[in-house]
Amino acid sequence: MAFGTNLSLSQADSRTAEAALKALEFHVHCDLFETPAARNADIFLPVNSPWEHEGLRIGFEISAAAASLIQLRPRMVAPRGQSRSDNDIVFDLASRLGMGDAFFGGSLEAGWNHMLAPLGLTVDELRAAPRGLRWPVDAPERKFALTLADDPEKIRGFDTETRRVELYSERLHRCGQPAIASYVPPAERTGPDNIRRGRKYPLILSSAKNGLYCHSQHRSLASLRKRAPEPIAEISPALSAARGIAEGDGIRISTREGQARFITRVTPGLADDIVVAEFGWWQACPELDRPALAIEGGEGSNFNSLISGDASDPVSGSTPLRSFLCDIEPDPLSQKGQRRWQGYLPFRVSALQADAEGVMRVCLTAVNGEALPDFHPGQHVEIRARIGSAVVSRAYSLIDAARVDQRQTYNITVRLRNVVLEDSTAVFGVMSNHIHTELAVGEIVELKSPSGSFVLPRQSPQPMILMASGIGITPFMSLLESLPDGDPAEIWLHYGNTNSRTHAFSERIAFHEQRLPGLTVVNYYSKPLATDRRGVNHQATGRISATVVADDLIARRARVYMCGSAPMMEDVRTGLVARGLPAFDIFSEAFTSPATAMVDDGKTFRVSFSLSRKQPDTWSPASGPLLSFGEALGVNLPSGCRVGQCESCEVRILSGNVRHLHGSEPDDHTVCLTCQAVPITDIVLDA
Repeated sequence: MAFGTNLSLSQADSRTAEAALKALEFHVHCDLFETPAARNADIFLPVNSPWEHEGLRIGFEISAAAASLIQLRPRMVAPRGQSRSDNDIVFDLASRLGMGDAFFGGSLEAGWNHMLAPLGLTVDELRAAPRGLRWPVDAPERKFALTLADDPEKIRGFDTETRRVELYSERLHRCGQPAIASYVPPAERTGPDNIRRGRKYPLILSSAKNGLYCHSQHRSLASLRKRAPEPIAEISPALSAARGIAEGDGIRISTREGQARFITRVTPGLADDIVVAEFGWWQACPELDRPALAIEGGEGSNFNSLISGDASDPVSGSTPLRSFLCDIEPDPLSQKGQRRWQGYLPFRVSALQADAEGVMRVCLTAVNGEALPDFHPGQHVEIRARIGSAVVSRAYSLIDAARVDQRQTYNITVRLRNVVLEDSTAVFGVMSNHIHTELAVGEIVELKSPSGSFVLPRQSPQPMILMASGIGITPFMSLLESLPDGDPAEIWLHYGNTNSRTHAFSERIAFHEQRLPGLTVVNYYSKPLATDRRGVNHQATGRISATVVADDLIARRARVYMCGSAPMMEDVRTGLVARGLPAFDIFSEAFTSPATAMVDDGKTFRVSFSLSRKQPDTWSPASGPLLSFGEALGVNLPSGCRVGQCESCEVRILSGNVRHLHGSEPDDHTVCLTCQAVPITDIVLDA
């Protein structure tokens, strides 16, 4: 009987773990969700979450003050379905097997009272104080320097035989182990057979835990997966150069046990014969277009499928999770043309086409003639062009199918952005005006690789509701172009425009509605023309609101994706949450122009790019956001939309503080979005 274990992903030697689970005569698995380990069980019992049952916690691991807190966590919601807490399952099973006396008569509360008895507390007292009770704990620092109670002339020292920090351990020596710590080469590199193996696998494979996830859990949570979407393997710059593998490339790691696929991160300071890969990858995240990964075979990303359990440490018994021999190569399952490029790449404007009033489609072809990488529906490219004396960049959603063999072009669609001031003067967007009035076929612009965390799923277990206003339709066009004929996915597209003149992609959307049986399109005109016919080119008059979503869709936990004006999306979000749709099932993006330059107050700060530059650089308000400042210094920083929404430019702050020009601070105060962040103290960035 297993509780929450996931042996194939969380322990070395996945093949042996799978074989052992399959060989069991009877296997009961208890967990919150189905896992690879649970699929081998004869009976799978649902365990409920911590919020569905009471729980006793004696001390928290944050600080000395937290360690003194004793709390009986109350149940927050009723258990879902037939789920039970793992404690209840164990206590009831023990009682039915005749072991009730050893389990406090089958009473979990009696067991808790037994644990609390030395403190003079009871469960009832804790239940009456839901915030918890404080109990003094012995947690001072530098305990080794305290004097002994029976001899004030002597200090306590450390918990060793000599009461000192021991570089030489007599106790280990008596146990037949080395008394002095010394370096031992990986077990795979000793002996004649392994010398030959070392020629085939010249690198050392180590493992790392992604701090956003707990072992093999939580990669299905979109809020976390947006920040760490792919399994990462780190290599040094020298190894990157020697193997022709660049940052962001797909690689295949091979050992004598198998193969697995990862995305490359080039990490300065890493030894040149080391590969550090993350473990625990298998879960799908349909909301972000990430399918489940195989746990065996060369198509998955299961680190533990690369490690054998046939050699273990004689002292700890651990397997060589950080010292297994391996080799790396470019991922052969990725097309050669699928490599993302770093920085900007020159593209030629190969076609311009008006799609509606004030809407221009731009077709772009790489000057180098190489095939272009695929992307996820909803992602964008950043385009840069010289306009007058300034170099201007903006991000625009791609409208093509996400996957195209030997892709040669990218297509974007740009609406002419204009704002009418109080004096009736029209002010046009710098880039959009350039594209509509000056850009010509044959001209050269620059593009960054497709990126962005606003991603639309090609396969969704739940219905999808797409809400677009105006040019916000563009990411959804990529999704529709990506679905195969006859795809049964239930999709509701609510699309708002002023009237038929501004209605972009009307014919193409009608084409998709004919070939996709699950697609329902509802068009809204806020100011229809006299010639517009309701029921023909639009189905409703007015604007999109939360009321257009049926109760049945909310009950089935439909996933909502919105792209449009910020007020529209906020109104819809507020209305849907009020009707019971969880906020985390709503995804949105609104492209706007980057924030304007801040007022120059004369203050300057020292900015250190810890991985890229040896000395700090002086920032002033004229330098703009940290992204622009770093790029001007030649620092290669990640970026995407440049308006603080896609989070592609997130960088960790090692010290100091920033503020964000768009007025929204990240949930994680240890990171900044460099496209919007400006320093308010001297800072050090992990970049």
